[in-house]
Amino acid sequence: MGKLVHYTTKNGFSSDLIWPVLRDREGGLWAGSEDGVLHWFRGANLTDPAARRTWQLGAAVRTIFQQSDGTVWVGTTSALRRFSHGRMSTLGKEEGLASGSGFVSAIVERAGGSVWVGTASGLQEFREGRFLPPITKAQGLAGTNVVDLYEDGERTLWVLSQGGISRISRGKITAFTKASGLPESDVYQMLEDNAHNFWVSSRNGLLRVSRADLDDMAQGRKKTLDVDVFGAADGIQGSSDFNFGYHPSACKLHDGTLWFPTYGGVVTVDPSRMSADLRPPPVLIERVAMNERPSIENGSRIPAESRLEFHYTALSFLFPERVRFRYMLAGFDRDWVDAGARRVAYFTSLPPGSYRFRVAASNGDGIWSESKTPFAFESLPRFMRPSGSTCCAPRSWSWPARVCIVGRCADCASMRSSLPNAWRSARRSFAWKWLSGGAPRSARKPPTVPRASFWPT
Repeated sequence: MGKLVHYTTKNGFSSDLIWPVLRDREGGLWAGSEDGVLHWFRGANLTDPAARRTWQLGAAVRTIFQQSDGTVWVGTTSALRRFSHGRMSTLGKEEGLASGSGFVSAIVERAGGSVWVGTASGLQEFREGRFLPPITKAQGLAGTNVVDLYEDGERTLWVLSQGGISRISRGKITAFTKASGLPESDVYQMLEDNAHNFWVSSRNGLLRVSRADLDDMAQGRKKTLDVDVFGAADGIQGSSDFNFGYHPSACKLHDGTLWFPTYGGVVTVDPSRMSADLRPPPVLIERVAMNERPSIENGSRIPAESRLEFHYTALSFLFPERVRFRYMLAGFDRDWVDAGARRVAYFTSLPPGSYRFRVAASNGDGIWSESKTPFAFESLPRFMRPSGSTCCAPRSWSWPARVCIVGRCADCASMRSSLPNAWRSARRSFAWKWLSGGAPRSARKPPTVPRASFWPT
């Protein structure tokens, strides 16, 4: 176990608030402070005055990055500076930097050698001494205020901003937000583990999402992301807030472990030691409600165009908040519908036909299981009378009279409530004349009302 050494102003630092730190390729250490002082140390000796240099940059240092040719880029809240061959230069509006304040929060070098910077005004590429026009939310990013940049092994650029995660591949931009299944829109830094999962720090915990899932959704093969959220229940102590406006604020070591700072301390993750839960969660359809009825039986025959609510759940005592659902109404849906964490499905105005409702759930490790007994029902046209109806009108009455006018049973009350007032009044008058013999036989025919608008019994 290594020894922890604490360096403060007593050791020559200008401030105890040291934010971004970078070890360069030559073994030197760069550190930026909140009071705008940039420190450089030769080797591991941080106390030898002869082995250090300082620059007064005049604004808090937010990001430090080294290019493959050795150039060091330093972003502050007011300017962007480059250190190359012992010389410092400043880049700003004259070079096309869009940020009005000069605030640069993230820098990355892409495989082709170009440098991209993220600011509060968007994402910009630096090419041939100038910045190209910014890419913002208007061009498809999840948000304009960029906080982190990462390029993966497939040369795909990932952009973290206030609003979500964006993917840039072959000129196409795909944004992932809460509407895509991302549980948190305030994201700060991304690291990729050896299994090609992205670990993303956020305001309310650590997110894990498969790079393959993001690629599949960008290419239309998936509709909703499967994201794991790690917080206090997983061992993060003190605080689950990873909100740090500095870069780099996380790192991946050679052994594959990931290190993230929080306001409660440092969180380390060893993805290789995280075992998957291979037990599928049991799935249960709790009840099905129709119109004003709290529940109906499996195998019911119901009137068409009814309002249906399917309430379902899955048993998971370990991390129930990570359970995800999908459902399909056979006879209506052509494919599974991703429901996320929602535990109820709604259907209205279903046409006549036979249906089977199926629901499946997955645990936090993506193991799916389906309910053993689907809910089957038949939706009948409104002019048909379900078998087993207990209408109070005698069956011996001819059909105009059998349009119930009594309303003393549950079937009649349900049917009457669905009829328009005008039709109800006309029907009552016509039925009374029919029963009393007051209407001529030629007039004894039903009013001209669309058949689908009433429920004869």
